[in-house]
Amino acid sequence: MAKHNIKELDAGQLELMWNFLKFGEAKLELRDIKDLEKNLNNIRQLMVQKTGGQPQYANASDLLIDDLGTYINFVVIAAMRIHLAGGLDVLREHCEV
Repeated sequence: MAKHNIKELDAGQLELMWNFLKFGEAKLELRDIKDLEKNLNNIRQLMVQKTGGQPQYANASDLLIDDLGTYINFVVIAAMRIHLAGGLDVLREHCEV
């Protein structure tokens, strides 16, 4: 069955990422934190770009607004990976000090 809209495509992408995540053992690595930070920064850049998502005004360094759903999916999966590996417990303990 063909995907017909962006919402369905994003949901399919998230499902694919989630299925890959389920294959691996939940082991927290520094790479997970770096990936989360990178994609959060990409979302922040999209929020503050002066182009308003309009390609005709974009600079070479601007991110494409069409990729926002992908960055959000990356953030969700990275956060879930960190959570499943116990990373949020470490943060919780650090905050309670």
